Amino acid sequence: MPSEYSTLLSSFKDHTTIVNSLWSIFQAVSLAMVGFVFSQEHVRRSAWILLGMSVAFLVFSIGNQKAILRSQAVLRAVHEQCHDQTFLASAPVSLRGVLEAHSAPSVDQIRRGHYLLTAGVVAIAWVPFIFG
Repeated sequence: MPSEYSTLLSSFKDHTTIVNSLWSIFQAVSLAMVGFVFSQEHVRRSAWILLGMSVAFLVFSIGNQKAILRSQAVLRAVHEQCHDQTFLASAPVSLRGVLEAHSAPSVDQIRRGHYLLTAGVVAIAWVPFIFG
């Protein structure tokens, strides 16, 4: 396999692993926060504690999102390269199907999804206080 294709596919693999790991961390922290709120009555009843936890989660979420978006931008660049007709025409026939099948959501799609999930986690954490 020519070096150019090997580098492209390696970059795809590496950044996919990074994005998946960062999403797993986001999920774990989200579940831990919501689980802690729902398991601790004194937390559920304190607006100040919930506010502090919400701010801390938002700070974490911003950093997590920035890291995800950096790798997603690389994945999107790989996507664009894989769908470039000149690039595909020069690719070995055995790789064309793999290159054409590559897909990556846009950075904006990932950003919007992350914002929605972050807002959802914060909202869920406040449910017991608001409706309790």
